[in-house]
Amino acid sequence: MTRRNTQMDNIVLYDGDCILCSRTVSLLLKYEKAPTLKFARLGSEVLGQLEIPDDVGDSILLYSDGEVMHQSTAVFRIAEHLRSPWRWVRIFRILPTRFTDWVYRFVARNRYRWFGKVDDVCVLSDGLGDRYVG
Repeated sequence: MTRRNTQMDNIVLYDGDCILCSRTVSLLLKYEKAPTLKFARLGSEVLGQLEIPDDVGDSILLYSDGEVMHQSTAVFRIAEHLRSPWRWVRIFRILPTRFTDWVYRFVARNRYRWFGKVDDVCVLSDGLGDRYVG
């Protein structure tokens, strides 16, 4: 029986320059059912260990079970780790992926204009302790 490396599983990769993304990580930490998610900034050294393709996006990704999820698929899979009411976001999976990905890309494209940018290296990553793998 092969054991999986759980240190490199359930990793949320986020844009640390984006206030929306950083606040999303804070929300995930607050409403997570159990401390199973780990976090890394996009552009960190952990990306080289995960074999993540360059074309998957630049806001929030989820690396789980050796697979990289992006756009709305990542959001819905991350929501599985949360307590209610945030877990209910998964109901939108009934909508066509083409539509939910379009909404995701629209928000992602405008996130800096709507929410701004910040460098969270000191603010967020320091508070994550061993949950920060980046």
